[in-house]
Amino acid sequence: MRIEKERIDVETAYQCLKNYALSKQKVDFVDVEYLFNTIGFDFKGKIKLQPSNNQSVLIWDEWNKDAIDVLKKLLSDGFFLDKIAAIHYNFFKCYISKLPIATSVQEKYDEMHWFPMVIKLRKNNAN
Repeated sequence: MRIEKERIDVETAYQCLKNYALSKQKVDFVDVEYLFNTIGFDFKGKIKLQPSNNQSVLIWDEWNKDAIDVLKKLLSDGFFLDKIAAIHYNFFKCYISKLPIATSVQEKYDEMHWFPMVIKLRKNNAN
């Protein structure tokens, strides 16, 4: 007999991520996925997180609408995305792809480039 886990909703995932992010200086997307897995939040999908004006730059990949909604809610609540050196992800052996690294989210590329980012709390929102 298989026991189904209770489905974690967007609000619960948001509160968990917000509390986690408040306890850190920065949160990378590997940390976010680890948290989502830990709490049982279904985040996997086919949505790419990209700047709205540049489809040749990838920030993160393979999320669903609920996961994007959690991130949008967090970003509207005093957090922001900040560029970080790709070595941060390499250091933790979590480099997401073999894509070339983008130098800017505005620059247009002939092929897809990865722009590594982390989530941070705006200083004026800090407790």
